[in-house]
Amino acid sequence: MYLRGNRGVSVVLALFVSLIAVACGGSDGNSESSSGPSASGGSDPVVAAAASRVRQAQQDLTTPGSVPYERFGQWLTDVVPRAATHPAVAAWEVVNEPGYMLGIDQGAINVDAGLSFVGHFADLLHRLGARTVTGGGRPIFDPARLSDAQLAKYAEHIDVLDDHLYPETAVIGGHGDSADDARAAVAYTANWFDRARHLTGRPDMPAMLGEVASQPPGWFAIVQETAAQYGWPVLAWGFDAYDDNDFTDHVRPDVLQSLGEAARAAAQVNGRFPVLVGTPRCSGPRQR
Repeated sequence: MYLRGNRGVSVVLALFVSLIAVACGGSDGNSESSSGPSASGGSDPVVAAAASRVRQAQQDLTTPGSVPYERFGQWLTDVVPRAATHPAVAAWEVVNEPGYMLGIDQGAINVDAGLSFVGHFADLLHRLGARTVTGGGRPIFDPARLSDAQLAKYAEHIDVLDDHLYPETAVIGGHGDSADDARAAVAYTANWFDRARHLTGRPDMPAMLGEVASQPPGWFAIVQETAAQYGWPVLAWGFDAYDDNDFTDHVRPDVLQSLGEAARAAAQVNGRFPVLVGTPRCSGPRQR
């Protein structure tokens, strides 16, 4: 769950399978590898055993009627109504990066099973009072591989399309940090966003970049600049993070300043999405 701080900076409460409330700023930072992560564990027997347990857990969680599936639904039923209309909660997502976290990209579960899980619980979030539901990142590593029916099903109960961009996980280009690589990554995202809008008959469906690597600075700046042209809010990874993308009030404070500037630019293009990074409060519910 992402909670807005007093200056629009989020505090992150991390959960393995995240019910994430995205508030006015922030990000969470789990990213798949550019070729799709491996769940085999290689030749290390300890890692392989752990990977096997994760794979089984992913399969159990996404199987309708299983104990984890039913308990997840009950957990949402217990939690969501209590916080659904809290002013600090701008949006919810079923799971962070479905392709990665649910094991779709690794082959632990098939695409249809993963998308059905996301769709079912996105619908449940709405029925429990959630005002806005985001996609939590791209549905699989390469959304262009989804059939029209699959992408339409994924987006059916989602209010805001979302993608997470890192130089090393770009689907196209040289997986580098050049300006051309950054523009290519944003263009790829724009294409699958537009396809989802077309398939669902919702041409004005809002979109965002729910995670963007803040390093290297040049790549980050180009992604922000290009995303602003589309009117997308940009949430940078990661405030007080554990990796090279770390930024705080005192560590690379220029990132916070640039986020506010990007949000203001995005708002001038498309102000429908209720999250404006750095603003003192979130707007009311989006009309469905």
